[in-house]
Amino acid sequence: MPRYECTSRSRIGSGPGPTWPTWDAPRQAALLLEEAVILFRAIGERYGLGIALESQAAALWALEARGGALAAWWLARELFRAIGGPATERFDGLFAQVERGMEPGDYQALMTDLEAHAEERRAEAVARLGETAGADLLLLEVQGLLEPLRGG
Repeated sequence: MPRYECTSRSRIGSGPGPTWPTWDAPRQAALLLEEAVILFRAIGERYGLGIALESQAAALWALEARGGALAAWWLARELFRAIGGPATERFDGLFAQVERGMEPGDYQALMTDLEAHAEERRAEAVARLGETAGADLLLLEVQGLLEPLRGG
């Protein structure tokens, strides 16, 4: 098993262990998680979709794509509300924290926008990342493997 060293940009730990190995890892993660979102939607797997959206939100947040991150967290929260279970409380806490950091009118406007356009906001953020991804060999390989599932 390879040994990964934390980089100076890592926020995960201070010693040896799995970390974001390069500066571009959050971008790569967000784009690879988009492939997971597509796959889980195609097969109707809601729990996996919720986890993928939550993870993608964290990657988008790390990239300072705040609108896309909030939209992905919103979608995950709505999905976990429909499924039921304790994950909903985690998202409710996250949005309560967002609310505390905003003016009441601004927070309500954000909630209204997310209710109507969350998927659009998330997809726009991911598309912007994809435009600047270049020839990421891992991403291209994963996309190639998943192409048959898209009907291509």
